[in-house]
Amino acid sequence: MNTALQGKFALLSVPFICLFIFSGCHRKTMEETAPAYKFSAQELFKEFNAEEAADKKYVGQILEVSGVVDKTGTDVADRPFVDLESGSALGAVQCFFGDKYKDEAAKLVKGRKVTFRGKTLSKIMHVTLDECIIIAK
Repeated sequence: MNTALQGKFALLSVPFICLFIFSGCHRKTMEETAPAYKFSAQELFKEFNAEEAADKKYVGQILEVSGVVDKTGTDVADRPFVDLESGSALGAVQCFFGDKYKDEAAKLVKGRKVTFRGKTLSKIMHVTLDECIIIAK
């Protein structure tokens, strides 16, 4: 490519680069995202068990869930999770955390009241939230 053509390409690229940077292409973090719904862990678990349409209504939505820590651990991929008491022996509300909250999540103990925000994935046995952050502990 000759230098004149390179110069024209560079000049034409600048507006697109600026548009990309300043057009709101920034993905909001979980901390910046307001929850679509707020539930106690027991209410959320009941909602998923009582209503077949709950998957369509809540999956992919950002939820804020308050409850009592039942168990902490890591999955097979070494991702930390916290199970919140659901009021049922058949499952829990399970919140998975990224690296930013890994240490904080590991320090939570059974019986502690907490509030998390995360993206709802599904309910198979547990109601699962991902990308969770700790709002209150």
